[in-house]
Amino acid sequence: MAKRVKKLNGHFILCGFGRMGQAIAKELKAAGKSFVVIEKEVAKETDLLHADLTFIEGDATQDEVLIEAGIDRANTLIGVLKDDQDNLFLTLSARSLKNDLFILTRATIPGSIPKMQRAGADKVINPYEAAGTKLARQAMAPGVVDFIELILNRGNLDLALETITIQADSQASGRSIVDLEIRKKFNIIITAVEQITGEANFNPDPHYKFKANDKLIALGTVENLLLFEKHCEKVL
Repeated sequence: MAKRVKKLNGHFILCGFGRMGQAIAKELKAAGKSFVVIEKEVAKETDLLHADLTFIEGDATQDEVLIEAGIDRANTLIGVLKDDQDNLFLTLSARSLKNDLFILTRATIPGSIPKMQRAGADKVINPYEAAGTKLARQAMAPGVVDFIELILNRGNLDLALETITIQADSQASGRSIVDLEIRKKFNIIITAVEQITGEANFNPDPHYKFKANDKLIALGTVENLLLFEKHCEKVL
């Protein structure tokens, strides 16, 4: 298992393999993402092996365990440990080990959210609020929600909605949708652009010049999205 972890690069680290962790692992695996699970309960080892997942048995709040999971090579950490205190400590540890790591964590108590943000979390999700919001949207606009779910459910069709970051010195940096002929060459749709300032532009101007660290929300087949993503990566 250690050899499998060492081969990972630009991967996800999933901390916790409870019900939510298992659901996240299923989605990551279906999307073809490389990831390692950290779980300290020995009883869950059988489930991890049965699912053929790369995992480490240990306490994710410990620096040495995160280092063993290749945090220095990882892009994203997802914290879904049992309680907010553990997720808070995990966030502190992970941020101290890697400054540019994207950290997504769960908070079951609303008051924990600002603490986790101050600790270094990029995004904090309250699962109960998220579920409530989804139910409300399903009630008000069921067709729209069903369509989005259809896109995100990769088991149904080869269509995906992805976030692609424009890297400095890439082929896409300083160029526009028109310049890159995105619809013609890649057959994908750029639905929104989030600038580094946090400003989001939906249905962006086709002549807008992409800047380094812009985040594009793109819709298309997995194959075409991966092809376009290579244009957004730094040219070595």
